[in-house]
Amino acid sequence: MAKKLLYVGETTLICPFVTNWRGTVSLFGRLRAHWFYPVFAAAVALSFALGRVEGLASPPLEAAILFLLVLLSPLAFFACYRRRLNRRQRVVGCLAASCSGLFIAGWAIPAPSQDILPHLWWARMAELVLIALLEIAILYRLLGLMFRGDPTAEQLSKASGAPAWVAWIMLLEANFWKAVWNALRRGSGAADRDG
Repeated sequence: MAKKLLYVGETTLICPFVTNWRGTVSLFGRLRAHWFYPVFAAAVALSFALGRVEGLASPPLEAAILFLLVLLSPLAFFACYRRRLNRRQRVVGCLAASCSGLFIAGWAIPAPSQDILPHLWWARMAELVLIALLEIAILYRLLGLMFRGDPTAEQLSKASGAPAWVAWIMLLEANFWKAVWNALRRGSGAADRDG
């Protein structure tokens, strides 16, 4: 299947839709390539449904929901993307799926029925710290790449692991903040000369 190209200025972006031989979007081809997301959505819906049923809320059900969202979701992510992503991207994706599952389990299981989840407070704090550290590391790398020179969307995509269209949007935002910073510097320089 061919990928549809989207031309924006000088940058060529790969549109995230897979097209069939007629050039139209193939939803089933897209789902076959990225089946993790509908499976994760179904697991979340099932967790919310089971967590809300009266009489079912018990420690074994809570353990089953945690097992589904915290352990099986990262395994499903790994199985879906084991050939398409490099090792670093797979590890970050598995950690994100696990942290998301732990966060969602806190909402899916009603507070009076939570027996195991309060004992996992350290895991919830660890996930918040891990997410913050990952965000800071990604932000540091991307800002360094963006402000060091004039990177292309392809360079930014390769450095961050993001799709090319996301990298292009990040470049637009970086150019906006560069312009704001330069305008502030010029404005402060004019104010210093006048004062």
